[in-house]
Amino acid sequence: MNQPTLPQLINRMDTERLRRYRDNLSFYNGTQWQGRARPGERRLTFNYAKAVVDKVVSYLLPGMNTIVEPVDSSPESAERARRAQETLRRVHKRTIWRLWTSTPSWTPPSLATALTR
Repeated sequence: MNQPTLPQLINRMDTERLRRYRDNLSFYNGTQWQGRARPGERRLTFNYAKAVVDKVVSYLLPGMNTIVEPVDSSPESAERARRAQETLRRVHKRTIWRLWTSTPSWTPPSLATALTR
């Protein structure tokens, strides 16, 4: 008998896990109905899942900071680390702004600080 290898077994297990991630992400993004609507059918959706997830994340990650260490002691490595840290800071700031503007009930813990840094 030809038994599957460990990577094949892991891939099979991951397929189901990844499918659940896709389903949950779709639900979070508002795709909560299966199939197409019939002609004239109205599908009303209240996306409480998104509001709850966004609120919980805002409490769990209020002051996220990222530190990027240089790989070695060279000036080039230090500069790369500085640029990477600055890029991550800008992405984080944009993410906070998008959450704040797209979720009316979400208030960042230190919006004034985040926008002035």
